[in-house]
Amino acid sequence: MKTNQSTHMKANLALGISIIVLSFSGFFVRWADAPGPITSLFRMAFTAFFLSLYIFRNKSSFKLSFKKIIFPLLAGILISLDQYFWSSALEFTTIANSILLAYIAPVWVALISFILFKQKMSRKFWLGLSLTMIGTMAIFGNDLFNHPQINRGDIMAFFASFFYAGFFLLSEKGRLETSVAEFLWLVTLSGTFTLTVLALINGSPLIGYNNKTILIFIGAALFAQLIGYLALAYASGHLPASIISPTMILHPVLAAILAIPISGEPITKQLLLAAPLILFGIYLINHQTGSIARSPS
Repeated sequence: MKTNQSTHMKANLALGISIIVLSFSGFFVRWADAPGPITSLFRMAFTAFFLSLYIFRNKSSFKLSFKKIIFPLLAGILISLDQYFWSSALEFTTIANSILLAYIAPVWVALISFILFKQKMSRKFWLGLSLTMIGTMAIFGNDLFNHPQINRGDIMAFFASFFYAGFFLLSEKGRLETSVAEFLWLVTLSGTFTLTVLALINGSPLIGYNNKTILIFIGAALFAQLIGYLALAYASGHLPASIISPTMILHPVLAAILAIPISGEPITKQLLLAAPLILFGIYLINHQTGSIARSPS
């Protein structure tokens, strides 16, 4: 009994650590003297390097097969596209807006489950979907009112949510065949390759960054990528999704709050109105679907 209580406490602690750690992701992008996608690239690359040291040290227990690697590799491509659009969005919009819009991903996962997998949805789901869409329109409407065109950063963050949703769906398949470490290793390898290709296409420099920025790259890999996702994976193994899903919604809330003192970002009336609608809407959707909001961002 004591063991179960101890494990439960550790799982809740891990979940709390994950929420706090992942809330700092956007700040690493802002702090680095590099384009957002480059920060995401090196965050992936350093994480892949650190995980490679672990994997090759325990290579006897890791057997490669097509069935084992296909879903993690595809998930890596999607999460890298998510990171590419999301980190690019930070150059044009606020951290709060970018995270809130990216967190619409559970909506797309739920819709795909409803349309393709014929999963029945309750009234709470449709109410949650409506509230989330209304909140999204409030954010878009704010930029449309203040500018001749919708903010480019908001659009990028919105598109990132589609890739984020795909990552969720592929992760469910990929984790059936791999351990947490193996899965993250394959994802980061695939993600590093994809982001490198995108950087070369865009002509973004891969070298020449100052020591401070390189340290930020390493910090983002160790802190936001490695610790955040490993803590979440541990919690997922000991807590039901019905607890994890709504609790992870605290991530964008905390990020928005932290952005006030750390980045000096203002809290607008539109954000104050939209954030509760989006968060409560996603909560209702997660309460219906249970497992759709396990984070990557």
